[in-house]
Amino acid sequence: DFVVNWTNVWLNNARLRPERLGYRIRHKNAIRSVKGRANIWDYGADLEYRAADGRKVIWLCKLCHQGDDRGAAKVVDSHQHIVSHLFKAHRIDINKGLMPDTPSSPSSPWEASKDLAGSRSGVAH
Repeated sequence: DFVVNWTNVWLNNARLRPERLGYRIRHKNAIRSVKGRANIWDYGADLEYRAADGRKVIWLCKLCHQGDDRGAAKVVDSHQHIVSHLFKAHRIDINKGLMPDTPSSPSSPWEASKDLAGSRSGVAH
């Protein structure tokens, strides 16, 4: 859980009006569902926006929102773009959590060989 700054929620470069924005109320059948809650909700807030063209379910990325990123809100029409955002922007796998940083590739064959056993210098003779 995190504190939502209702006056700083943006969707597609447009500030959402705070009086039309709120937490989404889940239906009691969804709460009792065998499927349960999707893991994306562990990393963001479940919001609803009452737009002129109808209600929109919004996922608000906790990490982006806390960093004042205008791209923090995503319309929930599928979960794949949210899963992709979490992995690309934050290195989070929704099933495993935070992913370790990948080691950088060596810039040259000499750098790659410097840590090999029996090699005292970066160059073998």
